[in-house]
Amino acid sequence: MKQHRSRLVLISDVMSLFLDRDVPTREALDIFKKALSYVSELAEQREVIIVASYFPQGHLRRRFFLESALFGRAGSIIKVEEIKGVRLQFSLEKHLALKPLTLDVSLNADTLEKFVEV
Repeated sequence: MKQHRSRLVLISDVMSLFLDRDVPTREALDIFKKALSYVSELAEQREVIIVASYFPQGHLRRRFFLESALFGRAGSIIKVEEIKGVRLQFSLEKHLALKPLTLDVSLNADTLEKFVEV
């Protein structure tokens, strides 16, 4: 981040490392909370945007605790869901200034590329 002066940090599947059943739930939750705290401080100190993806999977009870910690720290939550393979649904579930909203995007729509001559 320092070298390239990055303003955007992407963390893919942020919970995957903490869903391992070999690690006790309490220990996983404690480490996850510390990691979230570090990332939150990093975003504030360096004035960067952190985007973390999360794919619901794994042990249901543990996932519930991790979700609560993650969603509690998040400034915004956007849920992306594929609906019947024909559209994507974007739902703004949490935001500091905006009300929740949902936007559907068709996956089968024509794009401008189809109308451009090469």
